[in-house]
Amino acid sequence: MQKMAITWAQWVFISINCVSLPLHILTIIVCIKEWRINKRQRTFNLLLISQGIADLTAISNDMVFSVLRRSQLVNGFFWSYRHDYLATWCFCQSYVTVFLRCFGALLLSFQRYISVCKSTHYIEQFINCSHRYVLVLVMWTVPLFYSLPLFLMARDVTFHRLENPVLEAEQRTISLATSMATLFVSVVFIFCSAFYAEILKFLIKNRYNRSEALKRERHLYVQMLGLFIGLLLFFIYNIMLFIFSLYSNRDAVLIMRTIFPLISCFFSYVNIWMMVIVNSDFRRKLLLLFVCQKTEQKSTNPSICPQALSTRPSFLVVSICLCYIGN
Repeated sequence: MQKMAITWAQWVFISINCVSLPLHILTIIVCIKEWRINKRQRTFNLLLISQGIADLTAISNDMVFSVLRRSQLVNGFFWSYRHDYLATWCFCQSYVTVFLRCFGALLLSFQRYISVCKSTHYIEQFINCSHRYVLVLVMWTVPLFYSLPLFLMARDVTFHRLENPVLEAEQRTISLATSMATLFVSVVFIFCSAFYAEILKFLIKNRYNRSEALKRERHLYVQMLGLFIGLLLFFIYNIMLFIFSLYSNRDAVLIMRTIFPLISCFFSYVNIWMMVIVNSDFRRKLLLLFVCQKTEQKSTNPSICPQALSTRPSFLVVSICLCYIGN
């Protein structure tokens, strides 16, 4: 068996993380601030925060359980805990994080579809006002439950030996993991494509509408296209991997798995860079955060939720009434 070493794709993965990871963390902080201030986009920002945490989870897992393991700097650690499900997690973590992030992208597109195309429907109020946390809970529970059969089947995965901690798994385990990933990503991609198509149809239909709300949605649609392209790459990758694995788990399959860190890295960071490129308001807030200045809440961002409307009379109205009574 060939001795493990860090691949060229993983070196590129490390380099990209050195540049993009700080920006990713700053973006999550900006989204947290926006979640507290902008009640109109609170559900969307909450999903962005959740997706950002999922991306950080995937990046850290790839860095520790793939790159660090291949570097062979801590072979003793991996070998010592090989029977404590460490080898199982090293095998499963890439699949689980793909499920989690792809499903998060689906929920983001679903939330935008409901907000844009079904703005007068009761489900829009349910998602964006009364039950904002439902989508986040669904995002973290569905992929984990879907991954349970993979965890149960991968309990026999182990490392080759102390000097070469390459993963050894049975053929049925590899086939199950590949099939589950292909099925999940394919279904997610189909639904996500349908949501993006409906949003695009709505924007084209209202292309002559110059309202600020639709202008924001057009910019947001372009921004979210990066995430859709990342999902498309995951879809193509898993389809090709499944086709190649029908014949052999070597040669072409090994080449496909070599480029996985690049696809994963692209998916994790493309939305962040699209926000920087497309969204001028986000760039301003990111710059303010970078120079440690506080952003102030704008009075032009009222909540669309009926529960958030204030019922107290304004100070001016109260003053006029008191003057009238005094006279």
